[in-house]
Amino acid sequence: MLYGYRQTGAPSIENAPEARKDLFHRHDHTSGVLFATRGCPGQCDFCTIAVMYRYKLRRRPIAEVAARNGCKQLFLGLESISQASMAAVNKAFNRAEEYRQIIDRIYRWRKRARAAFRHG
Repeated sequence: MLYGYRQTGAPSIENAPEARKDLFHRHDHTSGVLFATRGCPGQCDFCTIAVMYRYKLRRRPIAEVAARNGCKQLFLGLESISQASMAAVNKAFNRAEEYRQIIDRIYRWRKRARAAFRHG
């Protein structure tokens, strides 16, 4: 008899353990990653994250993130510098004209910013 795994809701990431760093094959910036969020409420045409997490955003409590790692780096899904391009794939909520201001603010906080751009 086969039993299927069925998850009725997304599990909380509150108090979720950090990844075992001794298993990492890289010894650079990836060794201290602690995800503060999982998922995305957006419905961008190209993205699998929203589908995988059922268009929900889960957050780790800020106090927990600060106690474990602090915040050293932010990951930004900028995707494109063309507002028309983002509108075409249903990601018009990003505002390309605000990217510089946002990144400057992150640097003023003495944090690093990593950005993702799609192409194709």
